[in-house]
Amino acid sequence: MASNLEHHKLTRFFFTISVFITATSVLVVYTTIMATHYGIKKDDIQTHLVKSQDWWNDYQAHKLREKIFQVEIDNLNNTLNQLPISAGHPHQGIYVKTISKYQSYLSKLHANKSVTDSFANLADKAKTE
Repeated sequence: MASNLEHHKLTRFFFTISVFITATSVLVVYTTIMATHYGIKKDDIQTHLVKSQDWWNDYQAHKLREKIFQVEIDNLNNTLNQLPISAGHPHQGIYVKTISKYQSYLSKLHANKSVTDSFANLADKAKTE
């Protein structure tokens, strides 16, 4: 009878150990799956953050270009206004052509989304992403 009792205790001990090992294994598998899931989610969020930073940098570059073009136009207009009206200045045509060139650059920046370097195109790309 003592041997039967010891056998029952050993069986119960090994059963408890196997349940513990099984539960631990399930927990390890679940933890691994969740860690992988959160790793993928983290990478996805980081990718979006990097892309949003790229879009913000592009927007700032476009705004800087806009300001530079506007300053150049203003400077050239001031120069043209200071030229004597009666005498045709030899550089007057160059100033006018340069102003129209900068104005065309500005119009490209403010064009619709079909123009590659426009604000609307940049916004459309960001929304699409």
